[in-house]
Amino acid sequence: MSTKSKAYIKNLMANVESDQQWGISAGAKAFQLKNGWRLNSDNTWIVNSIGHLGTGDKSCTIAVLTDDNTSLKSGEQLVEKLAKASGTVLDLAQ
Repeated sequence: MSTKSKAYIKNLMANVESDQQWGISAGAKAFQLKNGWRLNSDNTWIVNSIGHLGTGDKSCTIAVLTDDNTSLKSGEQLVEKLAKASGTVLDLAQ
């Protein structure tokens, strides 16, 4: 992938609509993310969030994958709880 293509993707992931800024964004002020969700046939939800947290030496790539959530909202809350804990442990919450 070209440098230009990588920069384009990072820009898209850093500038998501405000109603989609849930997920790993809870782990740091600086983030680039992509969220995904799906309702299963048993009425539970798969809720995922991947991306990059932090900047420079204080950064990491993270994926939070969940399933068997009773609702989309509960899945979002679980993802954010896990991302926030990760950001705290990795000292990315600046």
